[in-house]
Amino acid sequence: MEENLNKFKNYLIVNGYSTLIYYTLMRYVLKEYPDLTETNICDFIIKKKEKNDSPSTLNTYIKAIKVYLKFINKTEFTLPKYFTEISKIPQFIMFEYLEKEIIKQLYIMFPRSRILKIKTLLYFMFYTGLRKIEIEMLKRENFNFRTREVKVFISKTKEERLIPLNEKMVRLLKRYFQTEKEVSSAFNLNKDGINHIFKVLKRELENPILHPHTFRHGFAMHLQRNGFTTREIMSLLGHKNISTTMRYENADINLIKEKFNRNIK
Repeated sequence: MEENLNKFKNYLIVNGYSTLIYYTLMRYVLKEYPDLTETNICDFIIKKKEKNDSPSTLNTYIKAIKVYLKFINKTEFTLPKYFTEISKIPQFIMFEYLEKEIIKQLYIMFPRSRILKIKTLLYFMFYTGLRKIEIEMLKRENFNFRTREVKVFISKTKEERLIPLNEKMVRLLKRYFQTEKEVSSAFNLNKDGINHIFKVLKRELENPILHPHTFRHGFAMHLQRNGFTTREIMSLLGHKNISTTMRYENADINLIKEKFNRNIK
């Protein structure tokens, strides 16, 4: 099984799939069912559903199994239908919360030697909306301080996009880059390193929604509050489908209430 899984992992990499997710899930599935059949695939999904796995998680299992069956040339199988996922309102933080509640308290949560690095990272995540994997892949050569922009490469789609940087962000990046040489990436952090920072933030600030994606959502809402169109937000976030971006249109209830109170008498 192990040899076949390693071949599957290479297949995922070559074909641009979500390598870690599908590889990990199939390792779990095949441990229970080494020989996949239509019956035991259904049994597996039913067991996961009975354990109250979310529709999103169940759909990811189904998609991983579908990709694996394609890899082993068993595409004739009839798989369970995808589950209807709940369209949740994105959880986000406001810029004011970032500055007043997070940045100001970094000194009591982290060693002083790490403050500039973490401060720069958090502002960068909020002002760009980049995903953890995109930050991990960034090199300092991707930054152009003269034109105030950063080039992001999306390995999954083999596409590049440019994201503008404001003056404040450029000043912080220049200052941080002068204090630490690039070793593995622009911030010398992988996904685990970023997760650890947010684990500390969540614990110390007692805020369960603090997560890298909360910053990404915060960036989208910050753009919306400052008059950016859905198409412009879509471009900056790197979404392929505008329906994904449209989730943010009615997510800020406070903005809606402000407009309601101004106009509805």
